[in-house]
Amino acid sequence: MCGRYEWAWKKQSYELSSLIGLAEKRQGLTAPSGEIFPSDTAPILRMQGGEIQADFMTWGFLSPKGSGLIINARSETADERPMFCRRLSAGRCAVPSTGFYEWSHSGTKIKYRFRRPGTELLYMAGLYDLTETGGRFVILTTAAGEAMLDVHDRQPVVLRADELARWLTDETYALSLLHRDAAHEPALTREQMDDPKSEDYEQLRLPFL
Repeated sequence: MCGRYEWAWKKQSYELSSLIGLAEKRQGLTAPSGEIFPSDTAPILRMQGGEIQADFMTWGFLSPKGSGLIINARSETADERPMFCRRLSAGRCAVPSTGFYEWSHSGTKIKYRFRRPGTELLYMAGLYDLTETGGRFVILTTAAGEAMLDVHDRQPVVLRADELARWLTDETYALSLLHRDAAHEPALTREQMDDPKSEDYEQLRLPFL
């Protein structure tokens, strides 16, 4: 599950900064900062004209039932569901973030932020669609890895840096990632958030999976 994520990037990557800067000029928008909620507009990366391009899109597909948003897609069944299967062929994207949030669902409700060790950036696999009202995206989820197990049974499909381009360009490879065993998901660090607006937290570093 991924119902909220963070975009608090400080331009550590020149290449990503350039791509987002071009998207800001092209679309007349400014990249958000802070917590990203469903229905917010945020940057995604996709292939366009043979190159990786950043675009601002809205988080959430419109429900076919006419109300509500679909913000996640289960990776294990995405290639079987009509809403997602055609987008796996021509609508794969990567959602850049600086971490994602999840809440424990047993005992006291505790908020955690999950990040990639050794880097400020965390890329999540997603799918996008271009509609009459603009682009929309969902985040793919998979079974929880070690860092998530005692918090939630689902987590985003996280892309390692060397997987990003292959996810966007290689459909066969992308389909294989949909069924990757949780034990082989990239490592995450977990931070307990005492207050969503506070920098005080307990950080638990977990081994590389």
